[in-house]
Amino acid sequence: MTVAAYADSRPWYLNRWSQLVLGLIAMMAISSPQYVWTLFTGPLNQKLGTTLAELQWTFSLLIILQTWCSPLQAYLVDRFGPRLLISAGAAMSGGGWILSAYVDNIWALYFTYGVICGFGTGIIYVGIIGNDRLLVLPVWELQFKNMPQGDWLIATEKVKHDTGYQERRGILHGPAKDLTPELATRIQRLAKRIYRTLELDGYARIDFRLAADGTPYFLEANPNPEIAESEEFATAARHVGISYPDLLHRIVTLSMRRRGATSMVAA
Repeated sequence: MTVAAYADSRPWYLNRWSQLVLGLIAMMAISSPQYVWTLFTGPLNQKLGTTLAELQWTFSLLIILQTWCSPLQAYLVDRFGPRLLISAGAAMSGGGWILSAYVDNIWALYFTYGVICGFGTGIIYVGIIGNDRLLVLPVWELQFKNMPQGDWLIATEKVKHDTGYQERRGILHGPAKDLTPELATRIQRLAKRIYRTLELDGYARIDFRLAADGTPYFLEANPNPEIAESEEFATAARHVGISYPDLLHRIVTLSMRRRGATSMVAA
């Protein structure tokens, strides 16, 4: 099973300068809970009848959830995508801000201002900082249909490039079969994690070996895989509607606008 990656050019509103401006606007919009907190301590003390020490626990919850939960928030952004999570974070941040105006006890304030706003703003911080978007294509596999008994089912030079041998032995590649949705998702998540951990750039292919018990084992990452029209990379892209000329165009665009492109991974 393989994973391939390439970068796609962005529309004008997704280039790096537009993203910088939009990111600054988003950061200013969600920065209010911590930077204006001191303006509310006096009125909130009078309304709720609390001590300053009790009230300050609200701010502590906000900061703790906003910062210490960043690994979990980053996982959610990676799992569900930045668009959905940043939208959810904005709704939580704004909703917690609004609900805080209607609380009548300190515990409700802890929950609305501390928990909801804290977790919501943390998601947006992680989402804005981590804008390396990876698009995963279908899991692709090498199929052996007519190999002699006892032969190793591995991608040798003949398996990969000898068309006569491929025809005789029924060697094909295509979308992986008999994978549960959970296993396919797991392989795709592993591919994304490996891509980022190795700091791959542009396009690449990541190979796995699937054990009989369904455990995927990472074999290697190929940062410069074959991109011929008949190879896995191009056929996986074509499977999701990306034509070969369009694929090459995107790769060439990447080479010219590498820093302003969106990476894509194919499994």
